[in-house]
Amino acid sequence: MDYEKPFDIVIIGGGWAGITHAKTHLSIHPESRLLILDKNATLGGTWSKRRLYPGLKTNNTVGTIEFSDYPLNKDNGYDIEEGQHIPGTMINQYLNDYCTIHDLHKRFQFEQDVQQVVKLENAQGWEITVATPAPDSSKEKPTHTITTRKLVVATGLTSETFIPEFEGASEFGVPIVHCGHLLDWEERLSGAKNVTIFGGTKSAWDAAYQYATNGVHVDMVIRESGHGPCWMSPSRVTPFNKCIEKLVSTRALTFFSPCIWGNAGGYVGWRNFLHKTAVGRAIVQGFWTVLGNDVLTTNGYSKHPETKKLAPWIDAFWIANGLSILNYPTDFFDLVKENKITVHVADITHLSQRTIHIMSTSDSGRKATKAIETDALICSTGWKFHPPLNFVDTTGKSIDMDLGLPYHDETPEKEDTRIQAADQQVLREFPSLINQPVINSKMKPMPSKSVERTYNRGFQLYRFIVPPSCAHERTIVFQGCLQTICTVMVNQAQALWSTAYFDGKIDLDGKSEQEIKDEALLYARFSKWRAPGGYGSRYPDFAFDSIPYIDWLLKDIGINTARKDGWWQELWHPYIAPDYKGIWDEYKQKHGL
Repeated sequence: MDYEKPFDIVIIGGGWAGITHAKTHLSIHPESRLLILDKNATLGGTWSKRRLYPGLKTNNTVGTIEFSDYPLNKDNGYDIEEGQHIPGTMINQYLNDYCTIHDLHKRFQFEQDVQQVVKLENAQGWEITVATPAPDSSKEKPTHTITTRKLVVATGLTSETFIPEFEGASEFGVPIVHCGHLLDWEERLSGAKNVTIFGGTKSAWDAAYQYATNGVHVDMVIRESGHGPCWMSPSRVTPFNKCIEKLVSTRALTFFSPCIWGNAGGYVGWRNFLHKTAVGRAIVQGFWTVLGNDVLTTNGYSKHPETKKLAPWIDAFWIANGLSILNYPTDFFDLVKENKITVHVADITHLSQRTIHIMSTSDSGRKATKAIETDALICSTGWKFHPPLNFVDTTGKSIDMDLGLPYHDETPEKEDTRIQAADQQVLREFPSLINQPVINSKMKPMPSKSVERTYNRGFQLYRFIVPPSCAHERTIVFQGCLQTICTVMVNQAQALWSTAYFDGKIDLDGKSEQEIKDEALLYARFSKWRAPGGYGSRYPDFAFDSIPYIDWLLKDIGINTARKDGWWQELWHPYIAPDYKGIWDEYKQKHGL
């Protein structure tokens, strides 16, 4: 490939976001010199081959995680039934098939480790330094530079693993593995008799289930000083027996979630009633109580002293995308009742030879310690949310703050006048967010030397896509820097919006750079107030807010947001991928392309 000539557009990241953007851009600009750089050896991002640990399935069921123009169903050769959760291997195959259909494979360059991204002067674009595999693994990786006019950062939020620092790790003597790398360790751990899984997120439950159902005893350690176990819902909830991912994409039900961009889809009167009147807020509270209690009752946490330890610690209203799905073929809770999975709510104090030492504290302050012998420590401890890239200007100075990326600010939030003004506006519009929950009185961060753990300011991007300081230059976007159940539909909307933005078709309404910064801050602060039980302080964290967000983006580019046949279907039939089929053609027709 000719790297000497500048590219029209370079995409960093080859998962859902990167593939969606490439397909969207090329459908409108088929002659573009477009390149996709990916650090992995295969495409797929979260669903690339090396991330497909045994038993991995989607939270979504068939029909809710697919491209609008290519159904993942039996008609297209995928052996899966309606209502089933999709194996990770099938998602990987589906993404590869989609790239074949749209001739995207030739655009990929794999095992490309982006070392540095330089912002060129006068909006001329970006220079990317890339390291490639050395012919001899003992040698330093060779590097080369690529220049591009437009840059799409599609690395998402799960590119780099986070493992905390453990005292005594050097004496531990058995593997410490992040759940994202389980496939790499599959053979070595095949003879394990007991493994310890550290964490309470969905990936921790996945790993626990996989080992326990294969005859390996699991000790599941959930931090006493953390967020607690994640919400785990049956696939179908409420008295109406509806799929959870279809509930969150049903327009009428999105009204029950306070959303600062919610008016983009219309029905302003209903939203105002529900969130700006006392009666409406009582109805909203009732909705969330029913939804949460349905999950708690169905799972039956309180029926057994061990499963009780897995009950979530915070109300469903506050968790956003933290709601996960029990997508296992057999009952997870039976494994706990049968002691195939032993749950500990405690903190890891230190490690010694093949042993994990934990300590818990009772409400009265009494401490209890325990030593767990194990063959491996599997960490479900999350990901580094800052993009794994070094952004600098031509002098080598970091430009993270200019790009609206997470950073540390010495000024306390209460002393930052811009933050205070944004917070006041959020709480004026949504009084229900004033009384924030106490997440955990024992909360403390996991020990780490990672600078990212000191960040106290999250993403601040215009429409959660564009760095405010670069908004008028139209040379860079970030796609996929948010959490949502509606992954593919949101990515499609972001990709089309970004393409329109690059093309100068997004009207910034004469806003100054400062006005754009203030707007980006406002929506970032809303996310913080809306999802304190999730990750709203770091990045947008969506559940029932995804369809309004899609409305917001499509409205910006003049695409119809009401895509159902009739008012009843519009309100009560869930939005799924086929509803957005043809948005690319609508865009081209609108702009005479």
